[in-house]
Amino acid sequence: MSFYLLLSRFRDGEFVPMDFELFRKIMWRDATIEKDDPDEWINYAGGAVKVSYSYSDIDGAFSGALFDYFHGPIFYQRVVELLQASGGAVYWGSDTPSLAVGDPEVIPHLSEHIVETFGPAHVVRTGRELSDMISDGTLPGNPCAAEQPAEELEKEPRNATNVIRFRRFRCVSK
Repeated sequence: MSFYLLLSRFRDGEFVPMDFELFRKIMWRDATIEKDDPDEWINYAGGAVKVSYSYSDIDGAFSGALFDYFHGPIFYQRVVELLQASGGAVYWGSDTPSLAVGDPEVIPHLSEHIVETFGPAHVVRTGRELSDMISDGTLPGNPCAAEQPAEELEKEPRNATNVIRFRRFRCVSK
């Protein structure tokens, strides 16, 4: 089964380029790289990820990545390191909040559409926090979210161009 994790960077609500050299420095550390045009596999001890890169249609700048078939603690830790160093965000489709950043200073810069689509952003500080958030919806620093799912507050219908449900979430305490 395939599951996507998207990596982007935002400023003032708009997508902005990322530093590809920084991406390579962090994500390729202690890894072997296998090219699978146009994608590549990054293999770590005990884990791997298939990466598809995104480039701007306007100037060709590196604008983010799509991670697929990812697993292993080193992968999650590298993503958190990249978020902290780049000011980026990762997001994925889920019925629980699915937007993570490595630095709280990034949150005001996120696209309103991304926040509305993927739930409020949560700061992750370790690979384990990111892994838990993706795998079972456990929110970092939010004990009630680990005990029960978030309550759905709003839902807009799906349409032909958007198969991800738009939702807003809040933690429901017992």
